[in-house]
Amino acid sequence: MVSKSYLDAFVPEGRSSESCLHCGICLQKCPVMKMGKEESQEEFSRLLNSEEPKRVLNECTFCFNCNSYCPQGLRPYNLMMERMVAQNKKNDAVIPQYLNYMMTGKSPSGYFFDIYKAAPDEDRTILDKWQEIPLPSRDVLFVGCVGRTFPQRLENYKALAGLPKFGPRDACCGEIPHRFGDY
Repeated sequence: MVSKSYLDAFVPEGRSSESCLHCGICLQKCPVMKMGKEESQEEFSRLLNSEEPKRVLNECTFCFNCNSYCPQGLRPYNLMMERMVAQNKKNDAVIPQYLNYMMTGKSPSGYFFDIYKAAPDEDRTILDKWQEIPLPSRDVLFVGCVGRTFPQRLENYKALAGLPKFGPRDACCGEIPHRFGDY
C-alpha cells in the first residue's frame, strides 16, 4: 500500500490508529528534545488532536528516530510531518529561496552545483559518468546531492564495486523537500 499523505503513513498497514498508547516514549527518547514523561504525553496528545504543540514543530530535526521507539510500531515522524505541513499552509510558508536550488535543480548556481563545478577533474569525470543511465541491472545506486560531493569514495568503495551508479547533477532525490513538508 502506498501512503497518500503523512497522516496516512503514520499508521502502517495492518495497524490501527487506536493502537497508539499516548505513552510519549517517542518524544522521551528523542535525541534532541529529551522530554520528560508528562511533557511528552501532552505534546503527543496535541499532535494527535491537531492542536498546536508547544515544542515539537520548533525543535524536531526530522531525524526519524521517533519511529524506532514507538512500542506499537506506529510512525510518529509522519504525524509530525503532517502537522508541519498544516502549519506551513496555515502560515502561507514558502520553502526558503536559498533552498530552492537544492530541490529543483533549476538554479544556475547553488551550494551543490558550485561544489560540482569546483570539483577536481577526477570527481567531474565520475560525475559525468553518473549522468548516463546505467545498463539494466537488478540493483542501481541512486546517488543524491550529498553523495555527489564525494564521488571518488563512492565509486571506489569495495562494497559498491559491482553496483551501477546513477546520479545526474540536477536530479533531486526528494529528501530535502520531504523534510520541508512537501510530501
